This record gives sequence, C-alpha cells and structure tokens, in this order.
Amino acid sequence: MNVTAAGLDEAVIASAKRRIETAVVPTMARLYGHGRPTFDDDYRPGLKPIEKVVSFYDYSACGISVLAPLAAAGDPEALRLLRIVQQNMDHYRRSIHNRDVPGWGVWKVPLRRLILHVALAYRALEHVLDPAEKQRYRELVEEQVALAIEHNRGFLPGRTDLHVAGGVNNHTAIFMQGIYY
Repeated sequence: MNVTAAGLDEAVIASAKRRIETAVVPTMARLYGHGRPTFDDDYRPGLKPIEKVVSFYDYSACGISVLAPLAAAGDPEALRLLRIVQQNMDHYRRSIHNRDVPGWGVWKVPLRRLILHVALAYRALEHVLDPAEKQRYRELVEEQVALAIEHNRGFLPGRTDLHVAGGVNNHTAIFMQGIYY
C-alpha cells in the first residue's frame, strides 16, 4: 500500500479493502468451508484445546465483517461462508459457552472480538435481512454484550483503574468497540 504525505485518501482505502476482500473468501473457505460447526482434530495443531476453541469460534470468525458486504452484493461463496459462521456462532452459544470444556472446566468466556465484527456485519447486511434474520443478530448481540459486561465485572467507559480490576485486559477495548457499534 502506498501511503504518501497526502494521507489515507479514498483510493488508498478502496485498494486496501479490495486486497482484504480478495484474501478473506479463500481464507474463510479454508477454515470453514467444510460446513461443520466444529473443527477437525488437526486444526491448528500447535494450540491447546481451549486455544483452538477461541481461534475457531472467535478470532478467525471475525472475517464475517468482510464476508457480509460481499454477500449483500450477491457473492454466493461469501454468503455460503457467512451462513456457516452464523451456524458456528449458534453452536458456540448452545454447546460451548457455559459448558464443560475438556482440559479447562466450565467455559464462561463470551465471544469477544467477534462482537464488533457481528455488529459490522449486521450493518452491511441489514438492508437484505428478513425480520427473522434481524432478530437472530439482535439476540446474539444482546446476549453476548450482557455476557461481556458481566465477564469484565461491569467495566465502564472512562474507568482508569482497569488494570487492577483483575481479568480485564486488551479484550476490554474490543468488547467496548463491539458494544458501541
């Protein structure tokens, strides 16, 4: 990307967006194209089991915010992958969150980074969603936002002592972004 003294003009941003869009569909297809709401045993072999859960359902799923405008514009592969990520979010909520995770115990961590990307995806899709799909997004966001606030012990914007609150880290900012958007 060529960033000159002129700054980030529309052409530079459009170019970067095109490069991201070009990369995200094959990447998401590699991760989620199998269509199952679970990952294979050989998924990211260097990670601990709980790290695989976080990677598959939260971190990597953030590509939904790039898939959404592509799907809304009629890209069938982006739409297929978006539906798989939505299925995975539902699976996480029903079968992982607040359940016993082997090697960890009861997993109480809400979707973290994904909250922001779900909000951005909704923004891109809202004009093509039917009322039931809008409700699905709303329920997911309302649930995960409440869990995020609880998980971070009721964090508040402007609070300066988050470092002493225990358990509050860089995810706090990510939660706040997702809640805000």
